[in-house]
Amino acid sequence: IGSLREGAVVTGIVRRITDYGAFIDLGGIDGLLHKSEMSWTRINHPSEVVEVGQQIEVTVLKMDINADRVSLGLRQILPDPWSDVSKRYKVGDVVKAPVSRIVPFGAFVQLEGGIEAIIPNSEQSENSSRRSENQLNVGEEVEARVIDIRPDQRKMTLSIKQLHEEKNREEFNASQNSRNNDTRTTIGDLIAPSIQKELYGEEIETEQKDTNAD
Repeated sequence: IGSLREGAVVTGIVRRITDYGAFIDLGGIDGLLHKSEMSWTRINHPSEVVEVGQQIEVTVLKMDINADRVSLGLRQILPDPWSDVSKRYKVGDVVKAPVSRIVPFGAFVQLEGGIEAIIPNSEQSENSSRRSENQLNVGEEVEARVIDIRPDQRKMTLSIKQLHEEKNREEFNASQNSRNNDTRTTIGDLIAPSIQKELYGEEIETEQKDTNAD
């Protein structure tokens, strides 16, 4: 116990799991590892990360020996996925990811590497007045375009609406080009009749006379 200090990395045993965290036996004193300090990504329950009897390394965040309280952290010794997010994702990228949670102002999706990105309600469909609960469901895989990345704020914004609008424009343009190609009159089409008359006019007239005579 005397060796414990804030900032130290220590080894402990998971003794008990609650809805809000896990109690870690540090060898004579229990420390609380709150679920918000377990992972860089949002988790629903501590049992997603730890289990009773597991030996883990944790960081001492705060301690009050007199009050018998020690706050621990696990994510602090794990790689921060936001540290190199700009290398893995760029504005304009199209990503596919499952919806991880719904909030009043939008829906979060879980990207690879532990990144959560937000799709605001206004970027989910052409009808921005609809609430996100009526558009997307947790677990649903969506395709969206990256429209903003702010690593310093640990924030990434996606848009389904902009991706759909772009696809619709591409389909419309492709359809227009196809229609134009089918109905386009070429220079050859315009000059062909005159060339035929000039080259074969006498033969055509002779054939027509012979046919009439018969």
